[in-house]
Amino acid sequence: MDHVPLFVPTRSTCGGEGLVVQLGHLPSGRRVGIAFTSLARLRTASGPTQDWIRLYDDALRLILAGLGVNAVQVDPERVCLVQRDPQGEQGETKKCRSRSLA
Repeated sequence: MDHVPLFVPTRSTCGGEGLVVQLGHLPSGRRVGIAFTSLARLRTASGPTQDWIRLYDDALRLILAGLGVNAVQVDPERVCLVQRDPQGEQGETKKCRSRSLA
């Protein structure tokens, strides 16, 4: 990947003291990092209120490696973000959105 910063969806940690990159799932269930080449693409896929951060590909991959994730999906057509219950009682849930690049 070129050295161009990507738009990476994030969420606040419990208590709002930090940020966490959001992960997605492939149809196989494998966890992947999610990134977009433009803010418009991120907004189309995730909605206008989605938090984000700009990261270079290598920085994103270092963060993901610490989470045991070794793949990044750039500009996905369908986004399934992995979300954890804030209380940690319900496990993981998925929030899926489809988008059109037209």
